[in-house]
Amino acid sequence: MPGSFCFRAFAASLIHTCIFVLAPVILWRVLYGTGFSIGKETTKNMDPLATDIELLRQIRQLLTGNQQTVAVAESVTGGHLQVMLSLAEKAMDFFQGGITTYNIGQKTKHLNIDPIHAQTCDCVSEKVALEMSIAVGPLFSADWGIAITGYASPVPELGITELFAYYAFSFKGQPVGQGILRADNNGDPVAVRLYYTHELLLLFKEALHLPYSPAKK
Repeated sequence: MPGSFCFRAFAASLIHTCIFVLAPVILWRVLYGTGFSIGKETTKNMDPLATDIELLRQIRQLLTGNQQTVAVAESVTGGHLQVMLSLAEKAMDFFQGGITTYNIGQKTKHLNIDPIHAQTCDCVSEKVALEMSIAVGPLFSADWGIAITGYASPVPELGITELFAYYAFSFKGQPVGQGILRADNNGDPVAVRLYYTHELLLLFKEALHLPYSPAKK
């Protein structure tokens, strides 16, 4: 019946919103609201979600002011960066979308990374991050590409005891900046992912402000 179909559609939409929009926001507040230290960041007596919303406002202003858009390729952050960008006001004006690729097969298929190199480093290197950022822009018809790959928890079998992630930015297929983020191993992979997300947003805003940045032209 039409009424029953509409109710099911509404219920499905409500569940989708709770899982993909509200849940990450609630988790963010639970983890950060009490205050804790990770890497070089200490958050106490502040609302980091509000801080990042302001950060997103600044990023949106820089991008829309130059009629530019951004897309993201994630691995270690597992979609958190896409969630944060989607929370920005009028996100559709600058955020084209993103992709989360967790293994070498998907990174090679969708983001054209070098599989031979990727096998030697568990898909975690400056080269892989740069290849991801360059490929994701055209994939989503975006001017800017942001990429991150790394570790949110130790991998003893690979000798990974310290947590780190490589990131890269590209503009119209050309490298703009890249580097490495380091995080404390506090036993909470979700907190590490949120830390990477926050730092990456800060770094991207800084990249948009650099004198050579295409966003300044």
